[in-house]
Amino acid sequence: MLLWSDNPRQAVVSVIFAGLICLIMTIISLVPLTIAMRGHRDWLGQACLAGTTIRLLLTLFAGLAVRELVIEPRQKTAFVLWLLGFYLILLVWETITTAGIIKMVYPLNETNGKN
Repeated sequence: MLLWSDNPRQAVVSVIFAGLICLIMTIISLVPLTIAMRGHRDWLGQACLAGTTIRLLLTLFAGLAVRELVIEPRQKTAFVLWLLGFYLILLVWETITTAGIIKMVYPLNETNGKN
């Protein structure tokens, strides 16, 4: 029962909430990276780890709160599955974005790795 139920409105609400939670937390997770990129380039590794940790914890707590307070009982499993799906999709996007930012900050040149 992912999207269909006796109450289609509640099914759509659970999908929208899952998507918004994951999107907002992904955007928040990029904040430490942008701070490190602007002033402290040597902190990029820690910033990536901090952003990932922030994203994981905020998504977990926001997802649990919404699941218990907003989602009706018959849609709770579907909500968790949608949340997991959006989380993984946005994790791929975040990883690609982070790799692009790191490549901008530390561009590869032909003299790297050569003596």
